[in-house]
Amino acid sequence: MTVTSQTTKVTTTGNGSSFVFSFSPMVIFASTDIVVTSTVIATGVETTLVEGTGATKYSVGITTYPATGSITYPQDQGTPIADTIKITIKRVLTLEQQTDLSNQGGYFADTQEKQFDKQTMMTLQQQEDIDRSFAFPISYSGGASTEIPVPTAGTPLAWNAAGTALENSASSTLQPLSATLTALAAYDTAGLVTQTSTSTFAGRTLTGTANKVTVTNGNGVSGNPTLTLPDAVTLVTPTVSGLSTHGGNIVSDTDSTDDLGTTSVRWRKLWVDDVQATTTLSADGLITGGSVALASGATITAFLDDDSMSANSATAGATQQSIKAYVDTLVSTNGGNWKASVFLASAVGANTTLSGVQTVDGVSATVGKRVLVKDQSTASQNGIYVVASGTWARSADANTIGELASAAVFVEEGGTFADTSFICTNDKDDSLGSTSIVWTQFGVGGGGGGWLGEGTTAPEGNSGDIIRINQQVLNNSVTMVATDNGSATGPLTIASGKTITISSGATFKVL
Repeated sequence: MTVTSQTTKVTTTGNGSSFVFSFSPMVIFASTDIVVTSTVIATGVETTLVEGTGATKYSVGITTYPATGSITYPQDQGTPIADTIKITIKRVLTLEQQTDLSNQGGYFADTQEKQFDKQTMMTLQQQEDIDRSFAFPISYSGGASTEIPVPTAGTPLAWNAAGTALENSASSTLQPLSATLTALAAYDTAGLVTQTSTSTFAGRTLTGTANKVTVTNGNGVSGNPTLTLPDAVTLVTPTVSGLSTHGGNIVSDTDSTDDLGTTSVRWRKLWVDDVQATTTLSADGLITGGSVALASGATITAFLDDDSMSANSATAGATQQSIKAYVDTLVSTNGGNWKASVFLASAVGANTTLSGVQTVDGVSATVGKRVLVKDQSTASQNGIYVVASGTWARSADANTIGELASAAVFVEEGGTFADTSFICTNDKDDSLGSTSIVWTQFGVGGGGGGWLGEGTTAPEGNSGDIIRINQQVLNNSVTMVATDNGSATGPLTIASGKTITISSGATFKVL
């Protein structure tokens, strides 16, 4: 045969599925003519494989030689190699001549040609080894020796002073630089880096206090560097141009006696169309004329505050918070905790279902109406509710115990409690949701009337108390003590199971 291919090795990468690796167009004469190597791509670690049977060996897929072909790896085709592994198949012939031609024998051209082929392949094999070796440029003719000296541990290899031979260099020449680079390479923390001593590196940070920034130890002295500004700073008043004053001036109310940094600065007659960033308005800041439009993300975190309302300023308006606080103080000081009126009040002894549209005290309670619920079997449920198609919710002005304590409310409509009023007898130490909420009637209506002290003992010592006005049915039991006087517009009907107890000395009249 002829030798037309100069290929002496073939390299293939695994793919996680293939077991067969071709080495075409490389020709071999026997399976022993190849060396198979497995290489981990990430690390470069090589392992020479062995021909045979099993999970760690390979087989050659050629039956007739000489020929090209392939190997199977692993031979048992169990787990294919991944794309992280590289397979190299190299032709390595034994460097010997094994053909013996005898005199007076037959001449076989194939035998001689085979030996020529092998010699050619041996030459290509050696050339491949030479190609992977160091060599001088083709133009070099200096005559330097390439002989490598006997290795010395930890010693770099370098050319001698004459440039004619390689030698083991003195380690002291390069060691200081090596130590510095090694120390710097070992420091891998993000941030500022400073060299604090020979071959020693450390991280640094910049820190500041509330009113100063200090820069020190920038030369590597132990500790973190800081930046400091002097306490006294002189500022030059800038010239401002390109501002529209809308007919007025931009004026600061500070003067030469004020101290920048401690004295509050307020600008008057300043027109602000947009606040483009998160903004803090100082406590005595003032904006007059028009309005302030806040861009997305902008906020006002402070405002002129005047809880006492003592200034009574016509230009510096207090916040809603200030006004509410002022009014709340007046209410708590002067007494009273009146709530907005309710449309209806639950009937005496009635357990109201706290959901859906329904009839309360003989009148339809529609969605959105306020209802006083006062006679629940679970008394902690009592309170002011807003009617809803689903579950009722406590009114926003009466959904905490602080809002319910001593609260008073008028009733607008109802067969029994129209034009009456009730007061909550709970205090702020109670707990909404667990403590019984008690409502007591203290006012009567002009139409249906009501019982004063209904369901309770009439107050002792209040001569002339009117127990009942203009309503003929007593729905709750009433007790009058010895010093009480009472009357009712008749005729009077006492509901089933209810009583009027008149103690000795008390007086009760039906008019």
